[in-house]
Amino acid sequence: MLRSNLVNGSTGASIEAGHLELERGPVVSALLEYDSFVLFPVRRDGLAKYRQTFTPSRAKDDPSDALLAADFVLRHPERFFPLQPEMRQLRRLVQDRRQLVQDRTRLTNRLTWHLKAYHPLVLSLFRDKFTDVFLDFVERWPILQALKRARPETLRTFFREGNLRHSAIIEKRLQAIAEARPLTQDSAVIEPAILMVRGLIGQLREVNKAIQSFDDTIEATCAKLPDSAIFKQLPGAGAALAPRLLAAFGENRERFPNAASMQKYAGVAPVTERSGQKSWVHWRFICSTFLRQSFVEWVGETIPRSFWAKAFYERHKAKGVSHKRHHSCPGLQVDPHPLALLARPRLVRRIHLPRGPQEAGVTPPEVCCRILSLILAVRLRAWVGQRTRGGMHRTC
Repeated sequence: MLRSNLVNGSTGASIEAGHLELERGPVVSALLEYDSFVLFPVRRDGLAKYRQTFTPSRAKDDPSDALLAADFVLRHPERFFPLQPEMRQLRRLVQDRRQLVQDRTRLTNRLTWHLKAYHPLVLSLFRDKFTDVFLDFVERWPILQALKRARPETLRTFFREGNLRHSAIIEKRLQAIAEARPLTQDSAVIEPAILMVRGLIGQLREVNKAIQSFDDTIEATCAKLPDSAIFKQLPGAGAALAPRLLAAFGENRERFPNAASMQKYAGVAPVTERSGQKSWVHWRFICSTFLRQSFVEWVGETIPRSFWAKAFYERHKAKGVSHKRHHSCPGLQVDPHPLALLARPRLVRRIHLPRGPQEAGVTPPEVCCRILSLILAVRLRAWVGQRTRGGMHRTC
């Protein structure tokens, strides 16, 4: 960390300015407690590229790195902007919540693997393996023999209490239970698997409680931010994705002059490398994987929920543009993108949120929602989707 003495122009107080190669951690949290410190986070890989520009020999030491980082901060001050405490809290909340979701997926996969070894029928009865109804079912009837001994009316009551009201589906499940046969009766396989399943069920219950706590805190934090209502209106942006999109765009949206700049920042825009007659369009390797995944998940949710997005998607699909063979990003070759509206929060708020008694009966239009779906969802989906399905997206 390099420090330098500065003077606050408004108060005349002396402050300490410094840069760090990290954005979060105990050191950052401790220094942020003091108003006399102004911290500038500098990416470690970015500083390494900046160093190679001036030292082709790749010589490196801490004092010279500190001077280079200070030079970078002084030459590009527009790259640094402070965030409000609520926005910083929201960013950490959505990232930590995503980690818990990944932990739940990992535990669910382990639970599925152990159930396949001795009780595979239960996996075909439920779609989501982390819900309370599934965990209660496995915990109550851990083996097929116990499930067959249960009365049909007991099972019907259990399914109805688990919010399953369709009688045809319930009868189909009862028939599958009656016709099922044990995969194995080897106690050396069944007993250890039952113990492991019980342990995983307990872990899943705690993770579900933690995720619900995060959801409640995220909802309360979003309520404090003025633009949260805008992102809640976007198609497919529910309780989980709307806060992630709000954190992705941030507060200083003037740094995105057009849609292409936002696409590059999010990592969904491809990179073109040209040298002579050779040209290569590839996936953007260096970007925030969490930010990119937020847009990838969102655009997948917009197609069935937006008429314009679905129409555009179906039109390209009818032309033979498949996920596996589409190697371009059409979203970067269209007209000036109205996605830049999100860089002008006053204009978007004036368009979407009715204010005053004369506008009380005006329904917020879906103009920006349709445009966002059309550009980010459909036109990027053909390029992003084929890579996520093809296994190139390895982050989540």
